[in-house]
Amino acid sequence: MRLWRTKKKRLLIIVGCVLVVGLVSCNRDIKYSVTVVNYGEHGVIVHEIPTDYIPSIKGQLGPGVPGVRADFMYLGSFRGYPDSLPDTVTIEWQLAELTECKEIISRKSYEYQTTDTKLYSRKSGCTWTPLPEKRFTKVFDMKAVRASEDAKHSGDWMGFGRKRIMRITFIFRDEQLDVRVSSFTSNFFK
Repeated sequence: MRLWRTKKKRLLIIVGCVLVVGLVSCNRDIKYSVTVVNYGEHGVIVHEIPTDYIPSIKGQLGPGVPGVRADFMYLGSFRGYPDSLPDTVTIEWQLAELTECKEIISRKSYEYQTTDTKLYSRKSGCTWTPLPEKRFTKVFDMKAVRASEDAKHSGDWMGFGRKRIMRITFIFRDEQLDVRVSSFTSNFFK
């Protein structure tokens, strides 16, 4: 009789664990991070991007080189959507002429396996002159982002305290603005 109780307890514990794991994995919150980069020739002044993070440099984004991690500006999540995505995202930006730069470094892209042969200029310490005729607004429909494989797998546990996070990157190229979706693995222990 005692053996039966022990087996019954073990069975109940196993069933309980399976239910808890099942409930946790059914939670389909989207874990994501919003970043912006500037791969254009001009400086970019971001007037509106609906994120919780307010850049310490007042929305100024200098030109950078693809694949250089320091050229990314991390903006957290969309305002009011910490674990999901809004239907649309509206971004307003203005170009600025950059003169008297203290440092200009020109390089090809550092992105892995790229065939891009363009030279990009990373500029810093410049004088910013906003161009009034170069102010733009673009609205992004987030349905495609929400339906991406990166979104479907965001929040998945990768083992050893690591979780899969979707990265939504808005890429400024002067008058053009695109969005790219990718993933990275977070480390719970850091």
